[in-house]
Amino acid sequence: MQKYLICYKFTNLSSTDRIKFIRELFGRTEQSHKGKYRYENKGKLQNYEKPVRSVIIIQEPELKTTLKTLKKYKAKTHTYKITEKTQ
Repeated sequence: MQKYLICYKFTNLSSTDRIKFIRELFGRTEQSHKGKYRYENKGKLQNYEKPVRSVIIIQEPELKTTLKTLKKYKAKTHTYKITEKTQ
């Protein structure tokens, strides 16, 4: 399956909007009663790699929804197609 590397950068985005973006795309885990209960809210991305800050590697089916979410938050993006060498 084809993979894509997406580099993104936010300009003039408040910290609350940045947190909304992270929760929408990657999800979050909440705890209550001192860790007794744990709730996992899933984001739009299920299969992804995050090698460094502001860079994600995703598979082709998730590309369209990811780019749409980045556009919603007015992020500058660069998308690269990753090809694997076969021997």
